[in-house]
Amino acid sequence: MKRVILLSGLLVLVLAGWAGLARAQEATTGSIVGTVTDPGGKPLAAATVKILSNQGAKMAMTDADGRFRVRYLTPGAYNLSASLPGYITAECPDIPVRLLSRVRIEAVLTPGASEKIEVVGSVPVIDLYSTTTGATISSSVMNSIPIGRSFSSTLALAPGVVESGIDRSNPSIAGASGLENTYIVDGMSIGNTGYGSAGSYSILYGSMGTGVNYDYIQEVQVKTGGYEPEYGEALGGFINMVTKTGTNRFSGSIFTYLQLDNLETKRVQSDHWLLSSHTTGYSSKDYGFEAGGPIVEDKAFWYAAFDPTYTTRTRKTAPQVTAANGFTNTVDINRTIYNYAANVKWVAHPNHTLTLSAFGDPSVGENGPQRSSAVAVKDPTTRYTEIKYGGNNVVGHWNGELLPSWFIEGTVAHHVDKFDEDPASNAPQGSDWRDGLKRYGGVGYYADNKSENTQYQLRLSNFVQAGGEHHLRYGVGYQDIGYEETANYTGPTGIQLQVGDEIVETTSGYVWNAYSAESFDYLQAWGLRSGNLGAKTRADYIAAFFSDTWNPAKYLSIMAGIRYEEETLKGTVTKHTWKDNWSPRFHVILDPTRDNRSKLSFAFGRYFGKVPNDLAVRAMSEEVTYVAFYDMGMLDMSDPNNPQGLRPEAQLMDPYVFGNEQTRIDPESKLSYADEYVVAAEREIIPSVTVGVTYLRRHLGRTLEDVQDSLYSDQLQGGHFGEYVITNPGPPNNPEAKRDYDSVTLKIQKHMQDNWQMFASYSWSRLWGNYEGHFRRDNGQSDPFITSAFDFPYLLDPDVWGYSSQSGYLPNDRRHVFNTYGSYRFGNGFDLGLRFRVQSGIPITKLGYNYVYGVESEILLEERGASGRTPTTTSLGLHVGYPIVIPAMASSMGIEALEVSLDVFNLLNQQKAFYVDEMGEIG
Repeated sequence: MKRVILLSGLLVLVLAGWAGLARAQEATTGSIVGTVTDPGGKPLAAATVKILSNQGAKMAMTDADGRFRVRYLTPGAYNLSASLPGYITAECPDIPVRLLSRVRIEAVLTPGASEKIEVVGSVPVIDLYSTTTGATISSSVMNSIPIGRSFSSTLALAPGVVESGIDRSNPSIAGASGLENTYIVDGMSIGNTGYGSAGSYSILYGSMGTGVNYDYIQEVQVKTGGYEPEYGEALGGFINMVTKTGTNRFSGSIFTYLQLDNLETKRVQSDHWLLSSHTTGYSSKDYGFEAGGPIVEDKAFWYAAFDPTYTTRTRKTAPQVTAANGFTNTVDINRTIYNYAANVKWVAHPNHTLTLSAFGDPSVGENGPQRSSAVAVKDPTTRYTEIKYGGNNVVGHWNGELLPSWFIEGTVAHHVDKFDEDPASNAPQGSDWRDGLKRYGGVGYYADNKSENTQYQLRLSNFVQAGGEHHLRYGVGYQDIGYEETANYTGPTGIQLQVGDEIVETTSGYVWNAYSAESFDYLQAWGLRSGNLGAKTRADYIAAFFSDTWNPAKYLSIMAGIRYEEETLKGTVTKHTWKDNWSPRFHVILDPTRDNRSKLSFAFGRYFGKVPNDLAVRAMSEEVTYVAFYDMGMLDMSDPNNPQGLRPEAQLMDPYVFGNEQTRIDPESKLSYADEYVVAAEREIIPSVTVGVTYLRRHLGRTLEDVQDSLYSDQLQGGHFGEYVITNPGPPNNPEAKRDYDSVTLKIQKHMQDNWQMFASYSWSRLWGNYEGHFRRDNGQSDPFITSAFDFPYLLDPDVWGYSSQSGYLPNDRRHVFNTYGSYRFGNGFDLGLRFRVQSGIPITKLGYNYVYGVESEILLEERGASGRTPTTTSLGLHVGYPIVIPAMASSMGIEALEVSLDVFNLLNQQKAFYVDEMGEIG
């Protein structure tokens, strides 16, 4: 039914469209726009504008005002020519078109013989049509500087992007946590529907693949702020990637990349007493090919790539574990990633293009020590496990002209990713804290999940004249989302628990901890569950937008727009719809020097956070969990890998019970949102060199979280745990969630010209508040909108939660970040690239033990950041490359060159602590 409503709404939009010159908003391409005039500035109508690339030519005619627009250009370099009988033809070569950019060209035709040619001056490099902040990284940049072999390695090149505590694939952008970004490839979302991460995800392993091949990427755009109304779903950043396609020329490469552990320096090891293992080496080997070419010249093209990658991480038992237990293990963690990609592009008509793409990264970790904790037990095989993960994607894209006045861009796509784990042993995981720390048993918690998202998008736009030029953009999108998860613990099922007057039988395994009290020893067993361990959930997400960009004068642009988002989340027990989420957007751009080389801009936007389906699993399905306590004097611990005697008579008390009452959704609750303000200035000081300054403020206006009203101090005395409610936390029980991000960025960029390019930025930022977001860095919790942040009424229990209620420097606060990278190509083809980054540390705060939940790092024991900061770190990388031309191979086999390159990371061999133990208390 909702799809019918969606398509009906789209039909209304189309039928209500404006007559006049129209163009669609490109989601995967860029455009060239401009004017053709005579030397006196008089517009020249009916001039022919030709855009030539390696995929053929596109033609346009200027209108009565001398304007032209050429749309749907694949990112790359283009040559433009403008001609009119009686005038000398003007040419502008090597126009760089970036993803989602609009390049303005002003061609001047001089009266004279038309067969002559005049070359237009340098192309302006400032995009005067966008207020977006961030960076765009092309494949040529990726190949000329030292970065890792994944798209995630490019993200930190953009100002405002820092490490989040999860992994490089999920960075913190503009102060948000690492699970608040949106990842788009060729117009489709590749995010995990359970957690919002890039590709497949596990709360234990982090991102496990991204669903996209590194060698398949043509360009990556990292949007950190100033988004247009077309973009939503994220409180953090918007990562947009476009992939390579074939051209009129057959080309390809066969390659291998080797990262060898015996080329590493010796790693400095931490002596932290809780650390179970160390990485002593890492190697990666991939062998692949890519190829592309024409099917029909200028009409149809193909591209294909395959790049299997084999990784080995060597881990060794930490010395402190060896000292306490008398054993040492060294193991190899082996994984294989089968990256693949293919697409076909068909120019069915000069005004219609169809593209079909498929890409993915199905992967496997062989049965073995996939968990690093395997070396922390005497027999590592008890913690062996096999994992299967990765994603597969298919996307169809169409852009074209429906009628002379209407243009359209449509996408239909399907994304699926999964994570499956199969433990070799079913022994419960255990830790004995009575005399040091000894570890036993199997892997403990493990979970299988599958994420699916079928997506439909339609976007249209028009240009009309009314007191200046108006660019109207409008569109709709629908996502049919599925997510299923089965969570379990290794260990025996069928354990009987005394819960009040009832006996409950468990359906899961458990994790145990042994402790010493004043007069006896006790065992805590947690993770015990009853009922169904799996949940199949669904979600419907609908979005629509409309905007009007008005140009009352040539060098002034004013955009006002609105975005609507609605989401229905469906668990196995209940469902809920969040409606009326309206996002206003307002942008102003001014070229004060009126030469296309200066920009002053202001942007305001409201962004709503999309709710991942983990909330439907945890709060809208069946999930009853127990924490039980046993007298160890009544247990048989002769085999600590498999404790015996966990019976009701050995219980010290009734267990803590969580989830026995269905979580309630507050009918008045609203989605989380953040308001953003961006002020920026940019100037092209000399051809191809720009300098700029940007101020960005991101204010969290509201969040969605789970709360309950039973005091922590009362529960320590045996009080009843309250009912979980999904709501917007605030007084009188809780403080309002606060997260304010302010940053000032200075940047200078030298675009590729005269064989060299460079980008440098310095960012000062401040992240202040009492709420991190979807991911808690302080305790490592991945539960968007249902973290433990407000699980207890903080304001009613100030002796316990006083510091947690107060605002301060949040864990992702990095005050200073300097980032620069660049490359130079010598006349003989030798490439030299550098990358240098300096970043200040993050706050350190002592964290206390939550006795009710039985976990550390939950309660703030001091003001945020009171224990200082982690060290400032620097990183210098070097890239060298050289093409070896072999004439005999070129003439006989068509092989142009053999390219050899070397990347060296951390050239200065700096090894400092990036993580500091914040546990002020342990159980």
